[in-house]
Amino acid sequence: MRKAERSSSARAMTAASGDPAQAAGKKQVDSAAAWREFRELVWVHRKRLAIGLTLMLISRLAGIVLPALSKYVIDDVIGKGRHDLLMPIALAAGAATIVQAVTSFGLSQTLGVAAQRAITDMRKKVQAKGSVAGGAGRCAFVVPASATGKTVRGSIAVRSSGKSVAAGFAFTVG
Repeated sequence: MRKAERSSSARAMTAASGDPAQAAGKKQVDSAAAWREFRELVWVHRKRLAIGLTLMLISRLAGIVLPALSKYVIDDVIGKGRHDLLMPIALAAGAATIVQAVTSFGLSQTLGVAAQRAITDMRKKVQAKGSVAGGAGRCAFVVPASATGKTVRGSIAVRSSGKSVAAGFAFTVG
């Protein structure tokens, strides 16, 4: 198909539906529903998120300590010859590094668990909505226009409520 033919067919599909996303077969995103779901997720996991935010702030503050200590090493220890400050500076650097490591580990564990629980909750919602009523379900196939006149064969397996059903199909695109 030439470029001009493709662009004219795309314009025809856009003009027919009025929306390029619908013409391409893409589902429209409802931003209000997305924000509502986001707020719900944040509210449900607010305690873990608050702990994670606190750990992140502590980690960032501990990360500022090492660059600040270099000023004292250069100005006081090297510049003024105050070698007695070297041990407290080294201890502060070591403590800051340990605090940063502990908070980073805690952050990954806390938010990792929160993310896994959020994903599990969303999967449960999707599975609850996707139950088949009356034992019958519908399936839609998207077949390219180039398949006109050809026979399409395949199989599909569906798993619902612990039961698995497989079926073969064959149809001619016309």
